[in-house]
Amino acid sequence: MGERVYLWDNIKVILMVLVILTHSVCIYQIGGGGKWIEYYWVFVMTYTMPLFTLASGYWFKQKAFGKVLYRFLWPCIIFSIVNFAWGSLFYEPYKEATLNTYLRFGYAMWYLWALFIYYLLTPLLLRYLRLSTLFVLSLAFALIAGVIPFIGGALQLSRVICFYPFFIMGMLLRKHSDQMKPIGRKYQWAIVLLTLSILYIVIDFFFPGVVYQTGFVSGYGLSIRGFVWRVFTYFMCMAMCLAVIYAMPEKKLWFSKYGTRTMNVYLLHMLIVFPCTWYVGSAIKDEWYGYVFLIIGVPLLCMPLFSKKVDCLMKKVLLIS
Repeated sequence: MGERVYLWDNIKVILMVLVILTHSVCIYQIGGGGKWIEYYWVFVMTYTMPLFTLASGYWFKQKAFGKVLYRFLWPCIIFSIVNFAWGSLFYEPYKEATLNTYLRFGYAMWYLWALFIYYLLTPLLLRYLRLSTLFVLSLAFALIAGVIPFIGGALQLSRVICFYPFFIMGMLLRKHSDQMKPIGRKYQWAIVLLTLSILYIVIDFFFPGVVYQTGFVSGYGLSIRGFVWRVFTYFMCMAMCLAVIYAMPEKKLWFSKYGTRTMNVYLLHMLIVFPCTWYVGSAIKDEWYGYVFLIIGVPLLCMPLFSKKVDCLMKKVLLIS
């Protein structure tokens, strides 16, 4: 077994905590929690899934179809079923689910569906295209996809297409890792990240809702403004991803060991978030202790999912020997 690369372990753990936090406070976005949630979103969501996707691309290795099916589609289907069944007890959209609801996969499982497609598609495309060319084409296709009406929620096509450039970006970073050393120190890149975040908040103040476009959940039709915001979103997300990578410590930290278990948390965290946020939290979300519970309490309740016992259990569930 090779030596761990602590940079990416650290990144994955931080991102996983931010994913939990995103889903915990999502009740304020859907339920109308006020303007503050958009500003808060900048710090917990703008680069989270783009960077997760980039990390997957960075560590991409071609696999046989059976292994791709087993590694990505199998857990996607299993935990989509689990999340639909469990979520229907607490999450209002699941209580009156339609066929289109099920075609979007269980809560947060779209990412595994996207990786399943990326692992099948990328080796085929690289037979005919250079990696840099594929990056440019993936970005162009993502922009074109925003114009096409039927590319929306069904099968999460919008997300699958629009996150693909980040996957290829990760592959490019891995290929050119020796030539892409950061200029400046860690704290300087942390300042860059903070500056970009503040810039996003200022822009969102004048153009409400812009930050939510980092989810790439839908298109923009023939709107020129929508096209401009999509280009801006890519630029900001990619810049923020690089800032996080270069700002993150490359040494072993107290939480680095949990970097190998982030997938367990990704698959299981909604089992805790659904009842805590949409049952308990919905009744207290406008009280001061409701904010504390949803922003701090729920993520803390999910931390045991990083444990070794959960990891052993998940190996059995996912049929990992």
